[in-house]
Amino acid sequence: MGIRAALRAGVPLADLSWPADSEVDALRKEAESAGVLVLLGCGVEPGLTEIMAQHLAEKLDRVDELHIQCGGIPETPAPPLGYKIVFGGRQLPLREADAPVVEGGQLTRVPRYSGVETTTYPGVGACEAWHEGFMPWLLDLEALKSLQTGTQKTVRWPGFAAKATFLRELGLLSLDPVEVEGVSVAPKKLLDAVLYPHVKLEEDERDITCFRVEVLGEKKGRPCRYRVEMVDRYDEALGFTSMARTTAFTGAIVARMLARGDIQGQGLQTPEKFLTGALFDRLVRELAGAGVRFAVTKEKVKGLA
Repeated sequence: MGIRAALRAGVPLADLSWPADSEVDALRKEAESAGVLVLLGCGVEPGLTEIMAQHLAEKLDRVDELHIQCGGIPETPAPPLGYKIVFGGRQLPLREADAPVVEGGQLTRVPRYSGVETTTYPGVGACEAWHEGFMPWLLDLEALKSLQTGTQKTVRWPGFAAKATFLRELGLLSLDPVEVEGVSVAPKKLLDAVLYPHVKLEEDERDITCFRVEVLGEKKGRPCRYRVEMVDRYDEALGFTSMARTTAFTGAIVARMLARGDIQGQGLQTPEKFLTGALFDRLVRELAGAGVRFAVTKEKVKGLA
């Protein structure tokens, strides 16, 4: 495992992913004992979504709501799912477990693929977004201590959530093996194998990343909303998918900050705790230099509690 290799070497690490829940406690103790900083979730989501949430939350005096949307989609939807795998190998990013959300200031769970809403992105058109799972560590941030409602949704072309829900209800997203004519088979593994030829991103296909973070609350005694949006597309010149650009560029920038000693700390941490102020500005500036650009808007809101 990369984390333990970094701990043995005594060097900081920026990781795109997150270890299995069963390993987190042990790794946390090992990282603290080694005095090494490991930043987990340094991609686009988790990563940029939480970094932007922290940045926007700090602009308000009180944050009541936080809504995150992010997803990679093919430029042209096609059957059977209107989706193509652009990251993560041959396994579809479909999960059976319920999704965390924040309701009434408390973390709770709702069925994954529920809460479907129509969402529109410039130059893309109408998509849908559904509950994927609020990152619980966001509730530890001082700027979000007052949060009452929090959602984190995945963006896909319309119709995806209904199909995913159908597969979930059939038990086809389960990793628990079932016996089929004397052979033990995990339904999700079989589903991945069957669908992969239909969801593989072909050489002539292009992808889009849609990203939105929105906070609602109070500033100087008045209701206020901040929103940041990003739409990124396949890089024709370099042949990089948008998901590779937004994920890997973010991780690479954070890794360089660690290597330069710009980020100091120890233990298992997440990047939004450190990528603030000048470091946030540098991250956004370097992403813009690579063509990944964000638009921030502010508006007063009438009648917001």
